[in-house]
Amino acid sequence: MRVGCQAHVLKESYTRWASRQALAKLYTPDGSKARYPLAFLTNGGGVSEERKAEQLSEWLSVHVIAPQVVLSHTPFKQLVPALGDKPVLISGRGHVADVARKYSELQIMMDVLTSKGVPGRRHTPQAAPPVEVFFSNPDLLWANEFPTPRFGQGAFAACLEALHEKMTGVPLQAKRVFGKPNPKPYELIEDLLLQQARELGMEVGSPSGELPFSSIYAVGDNPAADVRGANRAGHPWVSVLVKTGVFDGTLYANCPNDPAHMVVDDVEAAVDAVLHRHRSARWHSMR
Repeated sequence: MRVGCQAHVLKESYTRWASRQALAKLYTPDGSKARYPLAFLTNGGGVSEERKAEQLSEWLSVHVIAPQVVLSHTPFKQLVPALGDKPVLISGRGHVADVARKYSELQIMMDVLTSKGVPGRRHTPQAAPPVEVFFSNPDLLWANEFPTPRFGQGAFAACLEALHEKMTGVPLQAKRVFGKPNPKPYELIEDLLLQQARELGMEVGSPSGELPFSSIYAVGDNPAADVRGANRAGHPWVSVLVKTGVFDGTLYANCPNDPAHMVVDDVEAAVDAVLHRHRSARWHSMR
């Protein structure tokens, strides 16, 4: 069982090549079907799960489908029953960025927050409830094709919170944060892996309610998101840190703040190590 993160396939041509080599070992020879329960968990967004699956299929030369993908905003689907009939301001990258750029996003969001939902209102009733804010991920930094990490949504959230406290004198309180390392994406991934295991004909029944997997390998390059999230999720999650993104292994052999269970050079080395560990465990179980 594996969980991958898209940062590996975005950085540069070598990293993308290594990712293709890695995924080829987890798919049938023609790349049409995964041989193991496999999911792609990312704190990225800005597109639908269907579109991200198409992108991953193109980048990795294997067939990725939407039910294998969990984006930073995928958990927001669970908010629809509560917020579906209410006015919601959506701000972010991708298609949303066509409507508002970074500066205007902060201005509009501050207008909504300070007016308690009615931008332009000068006198806000004291009894009016605060506007809830949902951040799809807390990443301060993320890795792309640029040589050094870039600011992520966590930086935007820090700006918004600082502005709110500067203008109102109180911290931003009515907020919720999704995305790695928070538990909700990992719960979604577990459900997806269970569904795939059933489709592959694997025995997944567990009378105790525990996951039937001996290990779920979370491969990522961001210790604060990928490693911390997998470590918090606990058994059977195994964190695998690669040196191709936010973490590059130049200062430390492992991250001192969020140490991974395994550290390897890239995603292909991660898949090789995981398959070796899986085969060794099976061999020892038959002795």
